[in-house]
Amino acid sequence: MNGGGEMAEEFTLCLPHELSEKILQFLAPWDLCQFSMCCVHYREVANSDRLWLHQCMVRGWLRYGISTNILSEIPLYTKETNVSGTSPLFRLFVPEDTRLSPLCKWKHVFMRVTHLNKNWALGRYTVSPVFRGYTLVSGSHDKQLKVWDIRTCECIRTIRGHTDTVSAVKIKDHYVITGCGDSAVRVFDLNTGKVALSFQGHSGSVDHIHIIDSLVVSAATDRTLRVWSLTQKCLLYTLRGHEDDIECVAVHGHRVVSGSWDRSLILWDIDTGKLLLQCMGHTEAITSAQFDERKAVSGSADGDIRVWSLDTGQCTVVMSVGADNEVYCVAYNSEVIASGSSDSNVRLWSHE
Repeated sequence: MNGGGEMAEEFTLCLPHELSEKILQFLAPWDLCQFSMCCVHYREVANSDRLWLHQCMVRGWLRYGISTNILSEIPLYTKETNVSGTSPLFRLFVPEDTRLSPLCKWKHVFMRVTHLNKNWALGRYTVSPVFRGYTLVSGSHDKQLKVWDIRTCECIRTIRGHTDTVSAVKIKDHYVITGCGDSAVRVFDLNTGKVALSFQGHSGSVDHIHIIDSLVVSAATDRTLRVWSLTQKCLLYTLRGHEDDIECVAVHGHRVVSGSWDRSLILWDIDTGKLLLQCMGHTEAITSAQFDERKAVSGSADGDIRVWSLDTGQCTVVMSVGADNEVYCVAYNSEVIASGSSDSNVRLWSHE
């Protein structure tokens, strides 16, 4: 209303469209949505890529509509279930018979990313499988294994037989191999839920399991790695060399590297049980490692990522995220090295 009690002319009709959009850019997203609900005309004015691109840009969300396409992603599961018991699925209802124009791209992106962030904040997420097939196996402090069908998100079998926390799980064919806080390595038949093999030998919690052909490599808090034969059903080698708990284990072919709280990275040959190389240089526990035929990359609680020559055992490159930050994980390909650290950042490094 104007001062004389007469209806003032609506600003979106008397101003150029670009100027109206400039004014609306000062509104918060919630206010912009409220504005669009006033009438069909306001909805059409607010349904602008330039308006919502601005809202995405100021929040750093442009990558969701440029480098990735969040709008093309579809839910992994058709069933609405997840760890929090609430639905993580995004649903946009659009009436079939409507005079409204289609939702603009960047408003759709804004809605999807807002929903995604709320899912993470509230624990509304589902576990994505990292292997082929439709079976996921989880172990827990409740001393049980649960076998899940990832197509329906239903538990299809509960396997008992552990006397302590299940601390490591690996699947091979229709068997699952577990490490346990009771120091045992067990092999279960997924079809029956029965124990097929049980290996005893460790004197501490078995926290790492890897399967290489018919061999199982386990590492425990007793500071040893052990190599077991699934075909011969026996222990082949005990690998000793660490002076503190083993924090990480990686495999490549028939070789293994292990990183420890003793600050050393050791390369092993599991066919012979021999220690091939010991790399020293980190000043805190080694938390993560990856390697190939010629080099190894390790991350440590000292904030460093180191590249090692497996020919000489010498450190060739040191990259640092800072002494105040612990490196939790490392991975690399032919182009870059990636690291994740306690400052919540993922960094990409060159190999040189």
